[in-house]
Amino acid sequence: MPSLSLIVITKNEEASIARCLSSLDFADDIVVVDSGSTDRTVELARAHGAHVVSTTDWPGFGPQKSRALNLARGDWVFSLDADEWIDASFIAQIKTAMADPNAPSAYETPRRSRFCGQIIRHGGWSPDYVVRLFQRGRARFSDDLVHEGLIVDGPIRRLKVRIEHDCITSWADAEDKIKSYSVTAAQQLAARGFRGSPLKASLHGWTAFLKAYVYRAGFLDGAAGWGVAKYNHRYADAKWRRLAEYSRGNVWPGLPWNLREWSDRSPPPTTDTVPLDWVRALSSWKYAKLTFSIYWRRSRIKLPRHFRCDCGARHTWNLSEHQHWDKIQTVTCHDCGDIYRTLQNTVVRIIPNPLHRCLISDRDRNGIADGHPFSVQVREDVQQDGAA
Repeated sequence: MPSLSLIVITKNEEASIARCLSSLDFADDIVVVDSGSTDRTVELARAHGAHVVSTTDWPGFGPQKSRALNLARGDWVFSLDADEWIDASFIAQIKTAMADPNAPSAYETPRRSRFCGQIIRHGGWSPDYVVRLFQRGRARFSDDLVHEGLIVDGPIRRLKVRIEHDCITSWADAEDKIKSYSVTAAQQLAARGFRGSPLKASLHGWTAFLKAYVYRAGFLDGAAGWGVAKYNHRYADAKWRRLAEYSRGNVWPGLPWNLREWSDRSPPPTTDTVPLDWVRALSSWKYAKLTFSIYWRRSRIKLPRHFRCDCGARHTWNLSEHQHWDKIQTVTCHDCGDIYRTLQNTVVRIIPNPLHRCLISDRDRNGIADGHPFSVQVREDVQQDGAA
C-alpha cells in the first residue's frame, strides 16, 4: 500500500483545522505549515499528530504550499485547505486509487462549497473540480500569490471523491477575504503588466455579478445565490480598484526584494533568487512600460534644472525653466559614465538596473511612503542644485 501525506497551510484556523485533519487521519504523514497563528491552531494540529512548521513571512499561497510539499514524505500527497474536509465514505476510494498500478500522475475531485452554511449548486461554484491528490515528484504548485494551482507532469484522471468546502462562513468572513485577497490579486495582476481604472473596476464587478447570478444560474440557489453573486461583484470591484491605485500611484506592489535592503550591495540579486515569473517580467517590454507608468503623472512639481553626479560633475537637463516634466530625459555623465533618467519629479540613476537607486528632490521626499516595499533609497551624498 503506497504511503500518503496530507499537507495543509494555516493561519488562525482554530475553528476548522481539527475537522480537516481528522477527515484524513489514516494518512501516514501530516504536514501543517502555519504562518503565525495567534489562536490554538498549532496546538490542535499537533494534537492530531501533525508535523507543524511555523513561518514568520508570507510569500503567497503558491509558495507557502510548495513549502509544505517539500516537507511531505509519502508516495502520494493530498493537499487540503484548512476549511475543507473529506467525508468518511470516500476513504476506501482514495486507498483504491492510490493502489492502482496504472494510476495517473494526479486525480481531480469535485468540490462542494458552502456560503454562510448553505450548499451552493450553481453560480459557477459547482461543479468545481480541483486537483488535490497526486504522486509526489510529479506535480508542483504554481508561484501565484493567490488562486494557486497544481502543475502536473503527466495524465490527470477524475476521481469521484467529493471535497466539502466551507468557503464563506459569514459576511464578516466574506469582508475579510475580499480585503486580503483583493490586495494580493491586484499585486499579481500588476506584476503581469495589467493596469486598472475605476471604469474597469466597475465593469469587472458587474460582469462578475451577472455571470454568477444570471449566466451561471445562481438565482436557483435563492438568497445564497444572490450572496455569492454579490460577493463575486465586491471582490472583482475591489481587486481592480486596488490595481487602479497601483497603476496611477508611485508604488510598485509585491516586489520580490526590497530595494532598501540591497541598494548598497554589489552585485544586485541574480536570477537564482528571483522567482521565474519575475525573470520573465524583467525581460519583457511590458515590465519596462509598467516601470515608467507607475511613476508617470503630469505634475506641476518641477525638479531643479541642475544636479550633481556622484563623481562631482554638474549636469543640466535639456529643459527650459518654465517647462514641466512631461517627457522622460536621459543624461550620461562624461566623467564616470553613470546614466540618469527623469521619471516625473524623480531622478533615477541606472547602474545597471533602472530600479537600483533613486535620487529625490527635497520637495518630493514627503510624497514617498517610507517603508513601502517600493520605498526608494534616498541618496544623501548626491547634491542637487537649485534652479538656475
